[in-house]
Amino acid sequence: MELTIEEAGERYLESVCPANKAKNAYVRAQQKYDEYVSYDQPPSDATKKAAKAASDAEATAAVMLTDPGFLWPKEVRADVQDVATGLYETSAWYEDVAKAKSWNDVRNYPKVSNRDAASTVRLLLGLPPRGECPKEYR
Repeated sequence: MELTIEEAGERYLESVCPANKAKNAYVRAQQKYDEYVSYDQPPSDATKKAAKAASDAEATAAVMLTDPGFLWPKEVRADVQDVATGLYETSAWYEDVAKAKSWNDVRNYPKVSNRDAASTVRLLLGLPPRGECPKEYR
């Protein structure tokens, strides 16, 4: 089924907003509990829990965006794919944090270049700027 612009906007927000929320919760936990720990220490339990939630949310968003039962409008199809790939890559990084015995075990955050793609999708679908989600999706 090819999505209309309106349907695509709704599906996009339903996909990425929970991931944005989980990522923000991870950042808060990491800043509160692990910002000043040494690399040989393990991530805190709170940070690991938040990382696992972010990993799951980003992987879920990637799967939702690439569901073959939904055909994105031509204008955003390639960019949605780029966003999904970026989310899937960062989900693996959050999983590394969730499983790490020390911060030394965590590889560098992946260099994902989907920021322009996310902004393009939002612009062409008439959505708020990247990172913002309406209240009903928070």
